[in-house]
Amino acid sequence: MAGETPRGPRPSGPAPGAIEAENAALRNEIALLRAEVARLRGAGSTQPARVGLFVDVQNMYYAARQIGARLDFGALMAAVTRDRRLIKATAYVVRNRDIDQSGFLSMLQ
Repeated sequence: MAGETPRGPRPSGPAPGAIEAENAALRNEIALLRAEVARLRGAGSTQPARVGLFVDVQNMYYAARQIGARLDFGALMAAVTRDRRLIKATAYVVRNRDIDQSGFLSMLQ
């Protein structure tokens, strides 16, 4: 009938201005996170970023052997450090007295 308000569920949605307020809050949070990332990266710093290299030698060796490649630890260090300052480089080798590893260990020297 004419002039009656339609019945049924009313369309629900955010309150007026709620989406804009949420977008503004998210933009502010993104700006804060970007500033924090820049701070942690040392943006604006005159010193190069620092890097540490920790190598599991057995895994690297056997993975390289499996694909027919050779390990070049000098090239690995150069690739990892690039324009960063190397703080520490450590290669981990596990010695197993039950297995003859003399060939593997002599290859590393």
